[in-house]
Amino acid sequence: MTRPGDRLRSFAARWCGTDTLTRVIDPLVADLQAEYHDARASGFVWRSRWIRIAGLATFIRVVATCAVRSATREMTIWPDEDRRALGRTVGVAAIAITACMTLLLAWPIVRHLQRFPGDWSILYVVPQAIPFAVAFGLSFGAWLGPGRGLTSSRLRLAVVALALLGSAASFATMSWIAPTANQTFRVAVFRSQPAANEGARSTALSRGMAELTRPELKARIETLSREGANAPSALRELATLELRYHTGAALPAASLAIVLLAIAAIPRRQLPSWILGAAALAGCAGYFVLLVKGAGWGQDGSLSPFLAAWLPNLVFGVLAGILMLRSANPARRRA
Repeated sequence: MTRPGDRLRSFAARWCGTDTLTRVIDPLVADLQAEYHDARASGFVWRSRWIRIAGLATFIRVVATCAVRSATREMTIWPDEDRRALGRTVGVAAIAITACMTLLLAWPIVRHLQRFPGDWSILYVVPQAIPFAVAFGLSFGAWLGPGRGLTSSRLRLAVVALALLGSAASFATMSWIAPTANQTFRVAVFRSQPAANEGARSTALSRGMAELTRPELKARIETLSREGANAPSALRELATLELRYHTGAALPAASLAIVLLAIAAIPRRQLPSWILGAAALAGCAGYFVLLVKGAGWGQDGSLSPFLAAWLPNLVFGVLAGILMLRSANPARRRA
């Protein structure tokens, strides 16, 4: 019979060094097993289950801490050229993210302040721009940051890790933060209207489609599906809800898809910065076009909502795979 912690220890053994296993993992697993055994022996079944859950949480925290420390130590022994390249990549990505958010938000903020002077509730719409800004900013970072190209495997892995972090942040933003912020903004604007309809101002403002969190979107989709949406308007609403739901996962993954294509497409030889910048801009524009086209095909039924939402990522992933295979095949490179 497998004891609690045995699988965790086996998992850690595949990824952690002997020193980390001896000093950190083994004492943690031993404490978990001892507490679990004492709870079971005393008849505290629910306490033993809680100990397993708490032990798993502690294990994840410890392993994540060790991974961060290991990565930090690893970077100290990187060649200076790789460390400088990673620093430039992060710097260029940060500048590009800031510029992209400014371009996306400047005009809506100015228009709102012209209509409602002094009403800074418009800043609640800022989270809407984060997924696009992060994806496009990381693309410019990957193309322009390294300078002579992503020639080092450790540098490529570091950039992919940055893309994964960006995707995770964008997913949390689209799933929970942006819908809540949108609703807060709508309520603030609704309550700031002139007192022409004082009675309606005290009523609750229902959430629109853009103000639904990911669980709420799923619940509404399931409700419409159970009710059997047959009318054209109901079918359109269901398709729109499903498209938004799947886009909530697909758009955050744009950071990874765009960066993978950049890594696969960046040539080994050094090119002028303006060419690399143009390539990054073309990649971002291509992703946006596919996103808009996919949304239109999902709305009119040409594609399923799932496929329509994931279309840009699929195209970029296939292109990245083809380019990686070509670069890995010397015969094809010579051809």
